[in-house]
Amino acid sequence: MELTQTLTHMKTILKHTAPFLLAAVVIIALLGSCKEKTVTPKTVVVTFNSDGGTPAVLTVETAMNDRVKLPDYPTKSGYDLIGWYWAKDPSLLFDYEYARVNTNIELIAKWAPGTGKRYTVTFDARGGQPVPIPQSVIADNYARSPLEPFWMDPKVVNAFKGWYKDKALTVPFNFTKDKLSGDITLYAKWNNDV
Repeated sequence: MELTQTLTHMKTILKHTAPFLLAAVVIIALLGSCKEKTVTPKTVVVTFNSDGGTPAVLTVETAMNDRVKLPDYPTKSGYDLIGWYWAKDPSLLFDYEYARVNTNIELIAKWAPGTGKRYTVTFDARGGQPVPIPQSVIADNYARSPLEPFWMDPKVVNAFKGWYKDKALTVPFNFTKDKLSGDITLYAKWNNDV
C-alpha cells in the first residue's frame, strides 16, 4: 500500500510541475539557440602594399588555409622588388611557397637599387604534385629551389631526380649556380625517366 501512495503522490507532483519543467526546457533551448553563431570565412584577403611602387596597393583573395597567389609584380623606377614582407614585422620575409593564410593580412614590398628587370621561372612537374608556384626572379640572380614534388600513383615507385632545363631531361638546372638571363621552364626528372 505504501508503494501505491508514493506513486500517486509522484503523479500529483508531476501533474502540477510538468508545465513548469517543460517551460524551463523550452526557455533554455531558446537561449542556447540565440547565441551569435561564428561563421568561418571561406576566403581571406591579402593586401600587398608596394611601398612607393606602382600600383600602390594590390589585393588578392585566396581560399582559407591556402597558399597565396602573388599578384603581378609592382614596379619602382631604379629598383628591384626583392620580396614581400609582413607589414606587422617588416624584418620577416613572407614565404609564399610554404605559408598558408587563415586571416586577412598585409604585406609590404622591400626594394633594392637595380634595373627592375625580372624573369619568370615556371615548373613542369610532369605528373608530380604539388606543382611549384612560378617564381619571379630579379635578372642575373638565382631562382629558389622549390618544394620537391612527389609521384601520386602509389602503384609506381617514381622518385624525383631534380629539375632540368630541357624537355629531353639532359641539362640539369643548378639553383646555386645558374643565374637567370631570361624566362625559363624547368622540367621534373623522375627515376623512371632514366
